[in-house]
Amino acid sequence: MAAEWLVTIDAGSVDEEKFEAWRNADPRHASAFAQVAATWAYTADQRTAAFYDDGGAGTAEQAETNIPLAVDAGRGHGSTRRQMLGGIAAGIVAMAGAGAFLAWPKRAVASTGVGERRDLVLPDGSRAMLNTDSQIAWRFHGTREIWLERGEVSLSLRGEAEDGVRLYSKSFNARLQPGKYDARLAGDSASFLTVKGAAQVDAGGATPQSVLSGQRLTVDAASVQVSDAGAADMADALAWQRGEIVFNGMALGQAVDEFNRYLGTKLVLTDPVLQQTRLGGRFELDDPQRFLAALDQGFGIAHRRTDEGIELYRAGAGAR
Repeated sequence: MAAEWLVTIDAGSVDEEKFEAWRNADPRHASAFAQVAATWAYTADQRTAAFYDDGGAGTAEQAETNIPLAVDAGRGHGSTRRQMLGGIAAGIVAMAGAGAFLAWPKRAVASTGVGERRDLVLPDGSRAMLNTDSQIAWRFHGTREIWLERGEVSLSLRGEAEDGVRLYSKSFNARLQPGKYDARLAGDSASFLTVKGAAQVDAGGATPQSVLSGQRLTVDAASVQVSDAGAADMADALAWQRGEIVFNGMALGQAVDEFNRYLGTKLVLTDPVLQQTRLGGRFELDDPQRFLAALDQGFGIAHRRTDEGIELYRAGAGAR
């Protein structure tokens, strides 16, 4: 419950009277809220960590200028200091309630449903385009900050190089210079593409990695890698912005997963023999029938509607 209250406070939708009633009803409530707030200070908003680092005496604007690009979690001194500051943060919240958080500038939020795309103009004139089933939040208060909470976003950023934009996600944090970028979360993996510009990306390592124009950073459970992305690869990766999806030698199993991101009624591939069928082509996201027709005509893969979705099967197998 404490975490839920913190989310509503940060989103600006909290009922302050109800929150205070909950917090004051039981000392354990105040303690629980202090703990989640202290944790949040070091995971969701690095400016707040800097604020506590200043002992609470500085302003939010002063705190913004003192945030390091990355924190080396491997240093014993840093871990001990963070634990100490976490205790200070918890103490401040325990004594002062949610006042500091209620006064903190709230984040704006935008999202898309399955199959929906949305183009946003951010407060500084930068643009954010959300892909299907995605959500971002942003807060431009001195420092410009964007959170990718799920899905995929393309960012076209304006501003001065020394200013930059901070991008946070569960898989990586980045500091972005003016330019164009694409960031995507997919389960336990993620990708970050610099179309134009330069970024310093921290994906859990001791040192942030540079991701320059024409480079892609990929993150999964086993590794973090930076590789070159050719012009054709970048165009294919950004085809969703034109309402298209491109398969260039992709295995059918992966292609189905990609197309299903945009479909309310999912494609179902039950025959393991078909999983590795390689295919190519360019298809419209809003017209999956063309994709299904191409599978039928080019590979003899038919389809039928079932309770589970649209099942793909070898035409010779017949309908069950």
